[in-house]
Formats: sequence, structure tokens, C-alpha cells
Amino acid sequence: MHYLAVAAMVCAMSIFTSCKKEPLPLPEVIESEVYDNGTAGEVTTTPMENGVEMSYESWINVRGVTKGTFDNKVSVVLYANAQDVILPLDVATWNMGEFVTSTTHEVGESRTEGFVTIVDSALVYTVSCDRFEFSYRLHYEVGTYDDGVSRQVMPYHYFKNIRDNGGVLEDAESYVDGEAAYARKIYRHSITVDFGGESYDVEAVITLRRILGPASEPYPLTSELVKEEIEPLVSQDGFLVSAWVKSKLSTGETVTDQFSTKTYVYTNENNMDLLELNCKRSDISFINANIEYVDKSSGEAEEDDFLVYTERYKCILDYGYFNMEIDLLKDQAVFDNGVLVTEVGKTEFDASKVVVKETWIQLEETETTVRYLLDFDISVPLGGLTFEGGCNRTIVVSK
Repeated sequence: MHYLAVAAMVCAMSIFTSCKKEPLPLPEVIESEVYDNGTAGEVTTTPMENGVEMSYESWINVRGVTKGTFDNKVSVVLYANAQDVILPLDVATWNMGEFVTSTTHEVGESRTEGFVTIVDSALVYTVSCDRFEFSYRLHYEVGTYDDGVSRQVMPYHYFKNIRDNGGVLEDAESYVDGEAAYARKIYRHSITVDFGGESYDVEAVITLRRILGPASEPYPLTSELVKEEIEPLVSQDGFLVSAWVKSKLSTGETVTDQFSTKTYVYTNENNMDLLELNCKRSDISFINANIEYVDKSSGEAEEDDFLVYTERYKCILDYGYFNMEIDLLKDQAVFDNGVLVTEVGKTEFDASKVVVKETWIQLEETETTVRYLLDFDISVPLGGLTFEGGCNRTIVVSK
């Protein structure tokens, strides 16, 4: 396996020129045929700065008639290259979101060698998330023979079979650029791709930076969470979350500061449709509760270097013949001073400790059915507090 270095990808084609002499005019072809499609030859690799260049011979055999007959081997050298993607990018937050990838093909400039037109092509593999994106540009050339009578795409190699090796986000020390101080992280990513029967590793090194403020003011070079606490609010509807953060400052000092914010827990009542069952009331009983994660909000900035987003869960009560559902929402605090980003005061719901109280209220009775209103309340413990919610549903059962 060959290892490539990958940078902002510029195609490096070799262009040959000669003394300023005008090229001889090409002969007029009266008849021609390609009688041997030829091959794309063995690839030769040449190291280049932050990457590698590949070259190989591509040829076909053509015979025909001009003023006389001809039988020629038409040969050109085709080039390809891949460079590591080395980029600095500014971001507003370290919350990258989900990464997605896409593949496209592009056609660029062309050059001519005799009856052969050589076109620069590129396989473009793009990696993107909510905050940034970058692309691997894998360049290769395609030659087309065209004498006005015969036209033939010549054999060529191309990049294929991309395997994404994933990426990792690494911490880096803050620095100054101009009059501003920036926090930095390094995103490292790589792919493996095939070309000419060989596999190549291509890498991306993306320097991500967030502005911290004026370089003339103290700013954190590094930070670490040394302690966290969570305690119930007096109102019993949430928590006071505190973090103690140790930072090495640009002044050379090392300080430990306390930061605090409030988080809350909510329940939403779901409107549930009328349910008609082919069973008796005595057949129905509560089995168990399950709590499933649904999604989370993008988050809102709070004071004291905290970001708070809301996680939404669904509490599902299994009654065998049907389910009852209620939304549980809880805030999650994230400390973010630009250098350190970490969740603080993490709490988890425990479905095994959900308490359900149900009431069946008979509404109507016919010769064959009974209509009930099933009213229930749940109690959900979390972080030393108990949160309550409820819901109801009209159910028709057999008599």
C-alpha cells in the first residue's frame, strides 16, 4: 500500500514546450481504423510535495490512408495525482454535528498531442458536517484519439473504490494570529482509494479555529474540568449545575474558576387517537415501561460559558395490545469556553424506576362494547428528584 500526503489539491500536469517553433500541420486523414485498442501501461509513481504523481503510457494502433498509407502506434503519457488536504478553517463552535460524504466527477482543462486530446478529470470526494467541509480532489487524465475519421477513447486508469477510514478531532493549544486569539483543534481524516491496481492512502489535516477575543487580553491556552456538581433547585423542577475549570492562561498564570448554570426537566402530554380493541377490559394490563432517546435541540447560549440544549425522550408504556406514550424533555449543560467543551451534570432516566398510576373511567356501554377513558400518571426519578406527567386515551373494548 502506498501512502500519499493530501493538500488543497491542485492538478500537477507536465506540459512540454519546444523552442517557439510552430507545430507541423497534421495530415488530412482519408481513411483510418483503430485495429488494436491497446492498453494503459504500468503505473510509475513519483513523490511530490504533500502527495504523489502517477504516470503511465497509454497506446492504440491505428492504420489508414493520408497521401499514402500509414500504420502507427499512437502513444501518450497520462498523469494522475493525489495530494493531502491541508487546510485552516474558521468555525463558530466545536459542535460538528453528523458527518456526511458525497462523490462527484469534474472535467477540467485539456491539452493536445497530435491527434490526441488529453482532458484533466477529477474524482472529488467531499466530507462535510454542520460546521465545515473539505474535498479530496483525485486528478487523472483521459486521452481521446480523433483524426477526423476515427475517434477512440484511449485506455486509461482512474481512481475508484474509495474507502472512508473516518476521522478524529484532536486538541491543540490556542494561538495568536494578527490581533486576535484563537482556540484550535485538529481534525484528521483519511481515505483509501485504488488506482492502476494499487491502493493509496490519502490524508486530510484540517486546522479548525475559533476566535477567543483580542490577543491583547488574557485568553486560555488549555483548560480541563477538575470538578462538577449537580444539585436540585428549590423549585424542584430542575438542577443547578456547576463546573470547576482549571486553565493555563496566555499570561503564564494557571487559574481555577467555578461556573454555574440551571437546567430544567419537562413533560409533554401526547394527544392519542381513539383506540378500538377486540378484547375485554380484563385482558388489558400494564406490562412495563421503556424510555427511548428521540433527538435534541441545537442548544442556546447561557451566561458563564455554558451552552444548554434540550434532549427529548419518549416514555413508552406497554399494555400488550397497545402502547401509551409521553414525552420527557431534559436540559443538558455543556461547558464551552472555546478551548474546553464538555458535558456537565449528565443525568440519565431509568425506565425500571418509572411508577405508573392508572385509572379506567367508564364513559359509555352498548350491547357489545364498553367505552373507557384510560387516565394515567407517571413518576420518573432523575438526579434525586421525581418528575411527574400524565396522559389519557379513549379505548373501546368488547363487553
